[in-house]
Amino acid sequence: QVTGASGYVGFEIVHQLLEAGYLVRGSARGSKFEGLKNALARFPNFEAVEIQDVSTADFSDAFKGVQAVIHTAAPVPTRLDKTNTTMKVHVSYGYLNVVRQAHKAGVKKLVVTSSITSYPIDWNSVTEEQAASGNPWFLYGAQKKFGDQAVIEYAKSHPEIDVTICMWSITFPLSTPIRGLPRLTLIHFSKFIFQLRFRSFSLSLSLLT
Repeated sequence: QVTGASGYVGFEIVHQLLEAGYLVRGSARGSKFEGLKNALARFPNFEAVEIQDVSTADFSDAFKGVQAVIHTAAPVPTRLDKTNTTMKVHVSYGYLNVVRQAHKAGVKKLVVTSSITSYPIDWNSVTEEQAASGNPWFLYGAQKKFGDQAVIEYAKSHPEIDVTICMWSITFPLSTPIRGLPRLTLIHFSKFIFQLRFRSFSLSLSLLT
Protein backbone atom coordinates (compact mmCIF):
# COMPACT_ATOMS: atom_id res chain seq x y z
CA GLN A 1 0.00 0.00 0.00
CA VAL A 2 1.34 3.41 -1.01
CA THR A 3 -0.40 6.49 0.38
CA GLY A 4 -0.29 9.66 -1.69
CA ALA A 5 0.11 7.54 -4.81
CA SER A 6 -0.88 10.42 -7.09
CA GLY A 7 1.91 12.66 -5.82
CA TYR A 8 5.35 13.31 -7.26
CA VAL A 9 7.21 10.82 -5.05
CA GLY A 10 4.29 8.47 -4.46
CA PHE A 11 3.58 7.92 -8.14
CA GLU A 12 7.23 7.24 -8.86
CA ILE A 13 7.38 4.64 -6.08
CA VAL A 14 4.20 2.96 -7.31
CA HIS A 15 5.46 2.90 -10.88
CA GLN A 16 8.76 1.29 -9.91
CA LEU A 17 7.04 -1.31 -7.70
CA LEU A 18 4.68 -2.25 -10.52
CA GLU A 19 7.51 -2.53 -13.00
CA ALA A 20 9.24 -4.86 -10.53
CA GLY A 21 6.17 -7.10 -10.46
CA TYR A 22 4.75 -6.28 -7.03
CA LEU A 23 1.03 -6.20 -6.26
CA VAL A 24 0.41 -2.57 -5.36
CA ARG A 25 -2.53 -0.75 -3.83
CA GLY A 26 -2.29 3.03 -4.04
CA SER A 27 -4.47 5.67 -2.42
CA ALA A 28 -5.44 9.10 -3.70
CA ARG A 29 -8.15 11.64 -2.95
CA GLY A 30 -10.85 13.38 -4.94
CA SER A 31 -10.34 13.78 -8.66
CA LYS A 32 -6.82 12.39 -8.32
CA PHE A 33 -8.31 8.95 -7.67
CA GLU A 34 -9.70 8.64 -11.20
CA GLY A 35 -6.54 10.13 -12.66
CA LEU A 36 -4.46 7.57 -10.82
CA LYS A 37 -6.59 4.67 -12.05
CA ASN A 38 -6.40 5.89 -15.63
CA ALA A 39 -2.66 6.53 -15.51
CA LEU A 40 -1.92 2.99 -14.33
CA ALA A 41 -4.69 1.12 -16.15
CA ARG A 42 -2.16 -0.96 -18.09
CA PHE A 43 -0.95 -2.62 -14.88
CA PRO A 44 -3.17 -5.57 -13.81
CA ASN A 45 -1.25 -5.72 -10.52
CA PHE A 46 -2.42 -2.25 -9.43
CA GLU A 47 -5.46 -1.30 -7.39
CA ALA A 48 -6.46 2.30 -6.64
CA VAL A 49 -8.37 3.20 -3.47
CA GLU A 50 -9.91 6.55 -2.61
CA ILE A 51 -8.89 8.20 0.67
CA GLN A 52 -10.05 11.75 1.36
CA ASP A 53 -8.01 12.84 4.40
CA VAL A 54 -5.13 10.79 5.83
CA SER A 55 -5.56 12.39 9.26
CA THR A 56 -9.13 11.07 9.68
CA ALA A 57 -9.64 8.37 7.03
CA ASP A 58 -10.50 4.75 7.76
CA PHE A 59 -7.80 2.59 6.16
CA SER A 60 -9.36 -0.75 7.16
CA ASP A 61 -10.08 -1.84 3.60
CA ALA A 62 -7.00 -0.16 2.12
CA PHE A 63 -4.67 -2.02 4.50
CA LYS A 64 -6.44 -5.39 4.32
CA GLY A 65 -4.00 -8.10 3.27
CA VAL A 66 -1.14 -5.59 3.00
CA GLN A 67 2.37 -6.64 4.01
CA ALA A 68 4.02 -3.22 3.89
CA VAL A 69 2.95 0.43 3.80
CA ILE A 70 4.88 3.28 2.18
CA HIS A 71 3.49 6.55 3.50
CA THR A 72 4.15 9.47 1.14
CA ALA A 73 0.93 11.47 1.59
CA ALA A 74 1.40 14.86 3.21
CA PRO A 75 -0.40 18.21 2.97
CA VAL A 76 1.11 20.84 0.69
CA PRO A 77 2.64 23.44 3.06
CA THR A 78 0.73 26.40 1.61
CA ARG A 79 -2.58 24.59 2.21
CA LEU A 80 -1.98 23.98 5.91
CA ASP A 81 -3.79 25.98 8.55
CA LYS A 82 -0.98 28.22 9.74
CA THR A 83 -2.09 28.53 13.36
CA ASN A 84 0.50 27.02 15.67
CA THR A 85 -1.51 24.19 17.19
CA THR A 86 -3.66 23.28 14.20
CA MET A 87 -0.70 22.92 11.85
CA LYS A 88 1.21 20.66 14.23
CA VAL A 89 -1.82 18.58 15.19
CA HIS A 90 -2.98 18.10 11.59
CA VAL A 91 0.43 16.92 10.42
CA SER A 92 1.08 14.67 13.42
CA TYR A 93 -2.39 13.13 13.27
CA GLY A 94 -1.98 12.38 9.57
CA TYR A 95 1.18 10.40 10.19
CA LEU A 96 -0.16 8.72 13.32
CA ASN A 97 -3.48 7.75 11.77
CA VAL A 98 -1.62 5.86 9.06
CA VAL A 99 0.86 4.13 11.37
CA ARG A 100 -1.76 3.19 13.95
CA GLN A 101 -4.12 1.69 11.42
CA ALA A 102 -1.30 -0.09 9.63
CA HIS A 103 -0.23 -1.60 12.94
CA LYS A 104 -3.81 -2.61 13.76
CA ALA A 105 -4.12 -4.29 10.35
CA GLY A 106 -1.07 -6.42 11.11
CA VAL A 107 1.35 -4.61 8.81
CA LYS A 108 4.91 -5.34 9.92
CA LYS A 109 6.85 -2.92 7.72
CA LEU A 110 6.25 0.82 7.41
CA VAL A 111 8.32 3.25 5.35
CA VAL A 112 7.76 7.00 5.73
CA THR A 113 9.12 9.35 3.09
CA SER A 114 10.46 12.37 4.91
CA SER A 115 12.97 14.99 3.79
CA ILE A 116 16.55 16.05 4.26
CA THR A 117 15.06 19.09 6.03
CA SER A 118 14.54 16.86 9.10
CA TYR A 119 18.30 16.34 9.34
CA PRO A 120 20.38 16.41 11.54
CA ILE A 121 19.49 13.77 14.11
CA ASP A 122 18.71 16.39 16.75
CA TRP A 123 16.18 17.87 14.27
CA ASN A 124 15.97 21.11 12.39
CA SER A 125 15.46 24.24 14.43
CA VAL A 126 12.11 25.27 12.94
CA THR A 127 9.59 26.22 15.61
CA GLU A 128 5.79 26.22 15.55
CA GLU A 129 5.88 30.01 15.70
CA GLN A 130 8.08 30.20 12.60
CA ALA A 131 5.80 27.79 10.76
CA ALA A 132 2.81 29.95 11.69
CA SER A 133 4.43 32.88 9.84
CA GLY A 134 3.38 31.30 6.55
CA ASN A 135 6.89 31.05 5.13
CA PRO A 136 6.79 27.91 2.91
CA TRP A 137 10.29 26.80 3.93
CA PHE A 138 9.38 26.96 7.62
CA LEU A 139 6.07 25.22 6.97
CA TYR A 140 7.74 22.41 5.05
CA GLY A 141 10.47 21.94 7.64
CA ALA A 142 7.98 21.90 10.50
CA GLN A 143 5.70 19.48 8.66
CA LYS A 144 8.47 16.92 8.24
CA LYS A 145 9.92 17.46 11.70
CA PHE A 146 6.66 17.03 13.62
CA GLY A 147 5.53 14.14 11.45
CA ASP A 148 8.79 12.24 11.88
CA GLN A 149 8.81 12.83 15.63
CA ALA A 150 5.28 11.47 15.95
CA VAL A 151 6.20 8.30 14.03
CA ILE A 152 9.39 7.75 16.03
CA GLU A 153 7.54 8.05 19.34
CA TYR A 154 4.99 5.50 18.16
CA ALA A 155 7.70 3.12 16.96
CA LYS A 156 9.48 3.29 20.32
CA SER A 157 6.30 2.09 22.03
CA HIS A 158 5.63 -0.63 19.44
CA PRO A 159 8.94 -2.35 18.59
CA GLU A 160 7.09 -5.16 16.80
CA ILE A 161 6.56 -2.90 13.78
CA ASP A 162 9.60 -2.16 11.62
CA VAL A 163 9.63 1.56 10.77
CA THR A 164 12.01 3.25 8.34
CA ILE A 165 12.07 7.02 7.79
CA CYS A 166 13.76 8.14 4.56
CA MET A 167 15.30 11.59 5.02
CA TRP A 168 16.15 12.11 1.40
CA SER A 169 16.64 14.90 -1.08
CA ILE A 170 15.35 14.66 -4.65
CA THR A 171 17.76 16.44 -6.95
CA PHE A 172 17.04 14.76 -10.28
CA PRO A 173 13.93 14.29 -12.42
CA LEU A 174 11.99 11.13 -11.75
CA SER A 175 10.47 8.87 -14.38
CA THR A 176 6.82 9.91 -14.48
CA PRO A 177 5.03 12.23 -16.93
CA ILE A 178 2.50 15.02 -17.00
CA ARG A 179 1.32 17.36 -19.71
CA GLY A 180 0.95 21.10 -19.49
CA LEU A 181 3.41 23.66 -18.16
CA PRO A 182 3.04 24.22 -14.40
CA ARG A 183 3.49 27.54 -12.69
CA LEU A 184 7.09 28.05 -11.67
CA THR A 185 6.62 28.59 -7.96
CA LEU A 186 8.25 26.82 -5.04
CA ILE A 187 5.31 24.51 -4.49
CA HIS A 188 5.01 23.64 -8.20
CA PHE A 189 8.71 23.14 -8.87
CA SER A 190 8.51 19.37 -8.51
CA LYS A 191 5.72 19.32 -11.09
CA PHE A 192 8.01 21.12 -13.50
CA ILE A 193 10.74 18.50 -12.98
CA PHE A 194 8.06 15.84 -13.35
CA GLN A 195 7.13 17.22 -16.76
CA LEU A 196 10.67 17.33 -18.09
CA ARG A 197 11.45 13.66 -17.67
CA PHE A 198 8.59 11.37 -18.67
CA ARG A 199 5.94 11.64 -21.40
CA SER A 200 4.45 8.18 -21.97
CA PHE A 201 1.36 8.64 -19.75
CA SER A 202 -1.37 11.23 -20.22
CA LEU A 203 -1.54 12.44 -16.64
CA SER A 204 -3.43 15.67 -16.15
CA LEU A 205 -1.73 18.40 -14.18
CA SER A 206 -4.59 18.23 -11.68
CA LEU A 207 -3.40 14.77 -10.65
CA LEU A 208 -0.51 16.40 -8.85
CA THR A 209 -2.25 19.54 -7.60
